[in-house]
Amino acid sequence: MESPAILLRSVADDYPDWPVSDLQQYAAHFDLAVNLGHILYRELLESFAMLLPLHSTPKLFLQLEPSNSDGREFHYHLVCEQGDMSGREFSTWLKRWRTFMDRYMAGGHVWTLLWNIRKTRQGRLYQADLSFVVRYLLPKLPVENCWFAWSNIERFQASLLSVPNRVRCLGEGGAIALPYLPSTSGSGDTEVTAVAPSMAGKSTDRFLCLIDWLVEQGIATERRWLTADKKSYRSFLGSSGGVLQAKNALMVARREMVLAHPLLGYLQRGGKPVQADNKVVELFKINGYDPEDAAWYFAAWAQGAWAKRRALWLWGPASTGKTLLAAAIAHLSPSYGCVNWTNQNFPFNDCHCQSLVWWEEGRMTENIVEVAKAILGGAPVRLDVKNKGSEDFIPTCVIITSNGDLTVTVDGPVISTAHQEALQTRITMFQLQRLVPIGLAPLPESDLHDFFKWGADLLKSKGVPPEAFRVPRRADRPRLSDVAKTPLSILACAAESRESWDSEDDWFPPSQSHSAPRSANAVAPPNSPATPHTPDPSISQLVSAPFPSSDTEDEEYQRYLEAREAVDLELWWARVLFDLDWAGRLNLVGPRGPRPVGFFHYHLWLQEPWRYHRRLALTEAAHRRRFRDWYHW
Repeated sequence: MESPAILLRSVADDYPDWPVSDLQQYAAHFDLAVNLGHILYRELLESFAMLLPLHSTPKLFLQLEPSNSDGREFHYHLVCEQGDMSGREFSTWLKRWRTFMDRYMAGGHVWTLLWNIRKTRQGRLYQADLSFVVRYLLPKLPVENCWFAWSNIERFQASLLSVPNRVRCLGEGGAIALPYLPSTSGSGDTEVTAVAPSMAGKSTDRFLCLIDWLVEQGIATERRWLTADKKSYRSFLGSSGGVLQAKNALMVARREMVLAHPLLGYLQRGGKPVQADNKVVELFKINGYDPEDAAWYFAAWAQGAWAKRRALWLWGPASTGKTLLAAAIAHLSPSYGCVNWTNQNFPFNDCHCQSLVWWEEGRMTENIVEVAKAILGGAPVRLDVKNKGSEDFIPTCVIITSNGDLTVTVDGPVISTAHQEALQTRITMFQLQRLVPIGLAPLPESDLHDFFKWGADLLKSKGVPPEAFRVPRRADRPRLSDVAKTPLSILACAAESRESWDSEDDWFPPSQSHSAPRSANAVAPPNSPATPHTPDPSISQLVSAPFPSSDTEDEEYQRYLEAREAVDLELWWARVLFDLDWAGRLNLVGPRGPRPVGFFHYHLWLQEPWRYHRRLALTEAAHRRRFRDWYHW
């Protein structure tokens, strides 16, 4: 140096909260380092004003610290505000700064020390926010970690050369472990809230913003991201770091959507009031369901309103719209996984973290029934994943489409019903038995959004619907117990009038002959009988007829006639109901059983219709044959 006396002069102890005397005794080069730091800080500001006069003075933070490496006694940390400067201008300023330091050198000597500018792997200047100062530089204390500091940032002036204020900065999270300082305030133990460590920087902020945008838009796959915003997706594929960041963001967003966001929120997004031509409503109408009840139950299933009943079963023959509806719902979901029940080792490989699980035309085997009950019931379980360890299953919605009985387990030739009751308590079933008419497929996304929006409104106004294995339909008949009580109560008065029975034939009613179905218009109800074609009795016959013995016999006879008329009326209405609904029971044929006549068989087939289904070709042939018989009757 040209004037070494400037560097070797003693630093004045003018800082009450900074141990200058201790530092002078601890470090032999303390005075030299502090005086040199004053020159560096002054020349940084002066060189910037001359090299970049069009830019405002930047905010600086300069800190002097001891070095632990061999051959180095101390070093400086410089944090500078970039402002509206470009990276090239910033680098030019720091590189040409050494020419201003040459005037302090003796003749024939140049300044050889330069700033080590930190850069990223892509060659760009490393950028950070003020948390680098707050969490890394300010928590350092003298005499082992820090010697001196300079700054023109207003918020750091109080803590710049103050040990108590630097200790107080530890509450914001320090990056370096500092020695424990006992409290001298005399207060008792205070509860300290732990702050989770976090990353900072532009790359981290961009990553967090990307996750929030993906969750808000319901995007969990690259295909949906490319459809929503092609430019955004391509921009992340421009660098190797962006590809990894996009992949991790999709994974984190998918897990966050499954954990914290119900499926109903994404299915009802953008929904409007249901229109008259809504195809989803039409699909449930032709299958005998009230569209309002269907929307109500679907919304409760998508919301996860039932703690244990998380599966929705669409049952029915082929071409009835099961897969059509399930595929449309899966397409609207942020993500979905399919069950591969034919894979004996990993049947649920694709279901551990999905917004929807789709079980298409499956069969319940003994190997997977226990895991299936946990998934259908929303219980946390670990699933085996191929080429990985087991993964945690996050409870989610399950939709099933099949034309067989999924509540019975199959193990080779053995069919068991041991788990049937447990499976029925985890499933809500809709029966789709009518063929999809022409023009109904495909189901528009807007119709599905409107349908689930309607169900969400019903869920808010009416509450959670009652749990049921089979969702009731509008055309459902009364239960067998309710129907069987009616004729017994009517015949009670007639039965009490008989004191004894000659034979068992008097107790059991005569069997009804199985007649062909007749039209309801061709039969007259028995409560309005036709006039009998008998000749009028003569006066002599009326006179010679016996006179009734008492009023009691006439009353009993009248009650008997009323009871018989009521029974005939009940049988007549039973035939009418059978004739009106004959087309709906063509695909319900019992295995070598009798013809479906009577309330017992009708009730049995309404409860378990999948046990009596047959092939579509036989159903259509029977449909044509019976329609011809009915038409020509």
